[in-house]
Amino acid sequence: MKKIILLMICLNCNLAWSQDKVNTWHDYLAINKNDRSLDFYSKQLSELKLYTQKLSPSKITQCLQIIEKQLSALVASKKFLIENKNLLFEKEIKVGSKKIRVTDFSDKSISYMMNDKEIKADNNKMPTSFFYALLKSANYSNSIEASFSYSLFTGDLKSSQQLLKLLQKKKLLTPEQTLAYRYITQSQLIVDTSLRFTVLKQTLIEEDLTQSQTELKNISALISQSSTLNDLFLTSLSDFQKRVLQLKDKLREQELKLFLDFPLNAGQSRKIPCLNYPTFSYDVYLPPQYKHDGSVLLPIMYTFSPGGGGMVNHFKQLAAAQGIILIGNLESRNNQSYDKIKNSWYAIKRDINKRIHFEPGRQFSSGMSGGGAATYVFARRFYSQISGSIPMGAWLGYSSKPEDHWQMTGYKVARTCGDKDKGAKSYVERDKNILKEHGVEVSDTFFPGGHTPAPRDVQTTSFTWLMEKRAAATDKEIGEKFYSQSNNLIQSKQAGKLLLQCLKILREEPYTWKSFKARMIYENILASHGKNIMKFKTDLSKLKMDNISIKTFGEDLHGSALVGDKNTFWACLKIMETHDSLDTYFRTAVWHLCQSKHPQIIDLKTARTLIESRRTLTLDESIVKAGLALAESDKKAYLKEIKEIEQRIADKEKYWKTRYQELLQLAKKL
Repeated sequence: MKKIILLMICLNCNLAWSQDKVNTWHDYLAINKNDRSLDFYSKQLSELKLYTQKLSPSKITQCLQIIEKQLSALVASKKFLIENKNLLFEKEIKVGSKKIRVTDFSDKSISYMMNDKEIKADNNKMPTSFFYALLKSANYSNSIEASFSYSLFTGDLKSSQQLLKLLQKKKLLTPEQTLAYRYITQSQLIVDTSLRFTVLKQTLIEEDLTQSQTELKNISALISQSSTLNDLFLTSLSDFQKRVLQLKDKLREQELKLFLDFPLNAGQSRKIPCLNYPTFSYDVYLPPQYKHDGSVLLPIMYTFSPGGGGMVNHFKQLAAAQGIILIGNLESRNNQSYDKIKNSWYAIKRDINKRIHFEPGRQFSSGMSGGGAATYVFARRFYSQISGSIPMGAWLGYSSKPEDHWQMTGYKVARTCGDKDKGAKSYVERDKNILKEHGVEVSDTFFPGGHTPAPRDVQTTSFTWLMEKRAAATDKEIGEKFYSQSNNLIQSKQAGKLLLQCLKILREEPYTWKSFKARMIYENILASHGKNIMKFKTDLSKLKMDNISIKTFGEDLHGSALVGDKNTFWACLKIMETHDSLDTYFRTAVWHLCQSKHPQIIDLKTARTLIESRRTLTLDESIVKAGLALAESDKKAYLKEIKEIEQRIADKEKYWKTRYQELLQLAKKL
């Protein structure tokens, strides 16, 4: 009876999609499953009849009706025995190899003599063979059929199988009996499938397309295992397939709506706040050629100014003539902490990717002086995306080490410089040689003037050169197909392999639609799994953690912490920690764990564990340790650390001055 009840429960669950409230299956859970009395079965039959009468015709309804028919046969046979119990007292009854004589019989118990010994037994434990012997002795006309029903409802499937063969031999077997047996023997599969439908229903309510597609795939796999499941659930499967497609279309419409509803018309410019991170905004100019429906794809250029605010106005005439989307990074400026720059990069790049149509193979960056230097860092931050830059009167930075300035092979640089700009000119050859070591093609244009932005004609020359060198991406169909298929795998067991595939695409197929979409899938995987990313440990163990990989995860660890993206932060931290590649970003990770402005990022226990894992600390790491002591409100530990820090600074040891000043400001609050 237990399996039949469970079966009815789960079938009932599966019907819940079309019902406002499920009232019956909770009652079944409270039933005493060891009760084999007539009262129990009669009550079950009455409730089941009422329930099935309310259902519309379907395979599941037929299943319940078959169960109802078997239950009716059992109730009728038990009633017969009780009403005709005197027939049981008239003669000896053969039960297996033994003979008994019944002396008393009721719904609850039976008394009989066997080998001159009186035995009283509980009918709740009566075997199928005993029940069959009683029916046969009382000349019940359907003793085999009734015993078959009894075996089903008591979970005696071995006897069910034997009686099924007997019914077939005597040509009494009906299709309903065969189906009833199939439903019981495959009850676990039916249960699993029904529960999957319940989960699928919930994912659709929550509009979680990725999880809905995963559950739909799991259900399809289960149904393919047996014809019974196919018979019962094929209609439901088809219905849910339509619902998942409807959700996909709905979300796609919403996705497209973000582009259509972008609050700026072609030919206009203004500052736009990010949707997910509204504290960050960016200046944007959409040229007259821009189409909100994506029918025209234009190049996009991110701009940086040494004074902050970007350089949209400087390039607007060129952009209007050439059809260039302009983005102004408001936070980037000289002498600004990169914490206050990279957080904006993390926010605005994700926002723009989902709200502005552009040509992914022609994503450029440009800036003047310190803003020009930022163009190189921005291109490195979003390698495989930013395919070219126009640095004006700029340099790579103090370091002359080529490894500090790596770029993707294929990246193009069109530098401009005033002929009287002594500072920028002094680094022209050095920087060109460094860039060439990374396979970067460089074009230089000099113009009469000093340390100033390029005039209009030089802008045109530089931009035209980039456009000639960087063809538009031609793999849109491939990229869209990859994105669609990959989205279905984000919540699956394949997510680890997919993450590795995305990283490979970023390296091997830069500046393409596929690379553009791979970056988005990579971001979605990290954001979806967070700390749980290591459930894909086997796949991620194959990750090649070289400089590019370290920079990829490290920069996303840093950026996500700065904006409060908890899941991405933890996913990056777990991956880097597992691969023993946290060294470069160790001080960054620990600082965020103890001093983040976002409470969801803070985890003092993990910060302490990381700090104590180091035998020796650099000066920067000691500064972070002091920050941890502040977070723990441990004044004594802080004073001890700060004393050692001050001594090391006095000894001329190099350190991160910005972080040290931040520490001192925090200490004032202690």
